[in-house]
Amino acid sequence: MRNPDKISEKSSITFNFTAGVVSIAAGLLNTFLFLMVWASWGVHPSGIAAYVGLGLVPLGIGIGLLRRSRARKAKFTKRLLRDVVRKIAFRNHGRVKPLDLVRVLGYNSQEALRVLREIAAEDPENVELQLNYDTGEVYFEFQDILKSIEAGKSYEESAGPPPSVVQQIQAGTAPKMAGDAGRVSKKVDDGGKKPESFGRIRVSRLPARSPAKKPLNRLFNRGTGGPHGQKGFMPAEIPGFPPLRPIEFDVVMVDEAGKARDYRCGQAQVFTEDLGEGIRLEMVAIPAGTFWMGSPDGEAGRFSEEGPQHQVVVESFFIGKFEVTQEQWRAVAALPPVHRPLDLDPAKFKGPDRPVERVSWYDCQEFCARLSRKTGRSYRLPTEAEWEYACRAGTVEPFHFGKTVTPDLANYHGGESYGSGPTGEYREETTPVGSFGMANNFGLYDIHGNVWEWCADPWHENYQEAPSDQRVWERDGDASYRVLRGGSWNSHAWYCRSACRDRYQPDVRHASNGFRVAVSLGRAQS
Repeated sequence: MRNPDKISEKSSITFNFTAGVVSIAAGLLNTFLFLMVWASWGVHPSGIAAYVGLGLVPLGIGIGLLRRSRARKAKFTKRLLRDVVRKIAFRNHGRVKPLDLVRVLGYNSQEALRVLREIAAEDPENVELQLNYDTGEVYFEFQDILKSIEAGKSYEESAGPPPSVVQQIQAGTAPKMAGDAGRVSKKVDDGGKKPESFGRIRVSRLPARSPAKKPLNRLFNRGTGGPHGQKGFMPAEIPGFPPLRPIEFDVVMVDEAGKARDYRCGQAQVFTEDLGEGIRLEMVAIPAGTFWMGSPDGEAGRFSEEGPQHQVVVESFFIGKFEVTQEQWRAVAALPPVHRPLDLDPAKFKGPDRPVERVSWYDCQEFCARLSRKTGRSYRLPTEAEWEYACRAGTVEPFHFGKTVTPDLANYHGGESYGSGPTGEYREETTPVGSFGMANNFGLYDIHGNVWEWCADPWHENYQEAPSDQRVWERDGDASYRVLRGGSWNSHAWYCRSACRDRYQPDVRHASNGFRVAVSLGRAQS
């Protein structure tokens, strides 16, 4: 369908561009002629005036018209980007079958991010926005499966993806993928005239997930257990806690070379703490179960303190979906002290969505104490056993991703590989939480890399006589050191393994150390 306003806008952009090119060409031609005259007969004052009028003025006008054309073209492209996303996102508004992930890359990532944030804000119930600030990738998670996208079909003023991107997607079926590039186009249907392009976006899909496969994490449905030895499920309402709500997320498993071999849709339950001023803390329900803590003797990069492996029984608890962010830290650090003061802005790498770092173990304890007093729930650091259980999420390989990890999946020192995995970017700083878009089977993000995470336990040199449950292991521990887990942005891959352990003095503040919080069921304060 033709839109007179947009046809007029397109004509105006084309006119400004054409006029600018003609004006610059005229200015350059007159400059050339002036130089020829100057070389032959010299310069007369009237000749200089003529050159200014016939050479420099057209050049200036032409440059101005080109800049105006470029600015209007960018503005027009943003409008088309908005149109494309609206048409795709809300074409079948109200469908109940969830989770279709669409990646949209803007021709200008910063402008595209701003527009997409605005679009997401207009319908927050149906669109969840995740940003990867390192690559400029924008992930939209639509709560409605698309009924169909036909190759090349026009959505009013915006041309759809070309055949190389999407062939067809029927409701409830797995996407069929090929290629990765599309254009934001103005559809001008004048007897089959080719659509004219005003900038580029990329609309692509993750590799197909088989509709026959069940989600990884149906741990909270009615039943006798989950796929990884976890027992039972969380009721929707728990006394002393906000109501739980279901979430879905993407999980990937990789092979020895770091190639994705399986994409799945996981499920979990969360509750949300309101920290004020629109800042929220999401807590993920971790089901009870048993697991083997530590690493087997043959695991690459293994340290002696990771053994001996022993079986641990874990009761249900909650843990942060993400590492505590700087905006969450500031919200809680602004509360009245309980035992000690807190720096409102301790982090080296600034950003509200980046994990807080340069916090000591004692600082984390104070954070938990203030949060507990505010909410009436007993927040704390996870125990070392809880942390590894939550990290593994039922897996037994070095990483919850599988046998290796890649710099496309986690933030660590990508210059060194693990096993047969690839090398890649070493970012040399933290990244905003959730940037990589892939969770583990329990729905936790960034548990490998980004920042080391403080645990409650004192240090032990190995697991000899370690408890068989999840409690803090105090006996015979060295309280002058506290445990950290998970590796960080400057760690080599083997330090980011699920079983790897490290230690620091509890008063140390380091730019690679952060934390996430935990809370047990039935431990609400009176």
